[in-house]
Amino acid sequence: MFEPDELSKRIRQLRIVWFALMMSVAVFASGVGFLIRSDGLGLGQAVSRGTLIYGAIVTVLILPLAQIIRRKVQAVPPRATPEEVVRRWQTGWIVGQALREVVGILGLTIALLAGSITWVWAFAAASLVSMFLSPPWEHEIRTRLRRATADPNAPPDSR
Repeated sequence: MFEPDELSKRIRQLRIVWFALMMSVAVFASGVGFLIRSDGLGLGQAVSRGTLIYGAIVTVLILPLAQIIRRKVQAVPPRATPEEVVRRWQTGWIVGQALREVVGILGLTIALLAGSITWVWAFAAASLVSMFLSPPWEHEIRTRLRRATADPNAPPDSR
């Protein structure tokens, strides 16, 4: 089993990654917002409105997909070692956060192409709020570890 300090150390590292991902979207949103307000690129008519709306819808659909993919990656096989449980949880968490960041970056790029400050705030908010609401919780990994050690023969869906 893991020492409490070892798990806490891993969670602290993931929180640094979490913060960096959120800041990348925030900084990009600030830059895109500045460009749109100053009409720095004049891209508002570069792409058809229908294409931009279609791209925006597809981008927003990535948010629920992030949770589905995260759960698939985190699935633990029967008789998994504690290290494997932690490793899969970490990988799933990172994949989920990365997809949430993708929503922000793609959405902000679409907003830049559309020349819409409203879209900048909407995509930045969707990405940042979804990332903010899913930090790396230490209790979540501890619960997974307890479940894995309590019943090693349980089907993977129950974990």
